[in-house]
Amino acid sequence: MKIELFEYDETWPVKFQAEKELLQKYIGSYLVGSIQHVGSTSVPGMIAKPIMDIMFGVKSLEESKSAIDILSNNGYCFYPYKPDVMHWFCKPKPEFRTHHIHLIPYDGELWRERIKFRDVLRNS
Repeated sequence: MKIELFEYDETWPVKFQAEKELLQKYIGSYLVGSIQHVGSTSVPGMIAKPIMDIMFGVKSLEESKSAIDILSNNGYCFYPYKPDVMHWFCKPKPEFRTHHIHLIPYDGELWRERIKFRDVLRNS
């Protein structure tokens, strides 16, 4: 997929909220901690690739494996990208993506790194 950058879109927070609600509906029973909007679309005013990155906190990758089938049956495409640290999905299809969903152990090293990076960008 060709990567393009766009001006910040005021609808991105609304789109995140809608996707968060879908994730809670489909796999809310796996949620530990929170669901966070990260990546370039989460930074108000920043030029970004228009693909929303969403982190979904889970207890462990092992205990959330069955969420892969649930999301795969509800419009998300699973790909074993960095399978040692996350379950990764895109939506609607690999050739054209509007969302990346990352099921990541809540409050682990990767979780904290991404939140810290996002917060640094938001406060710059």
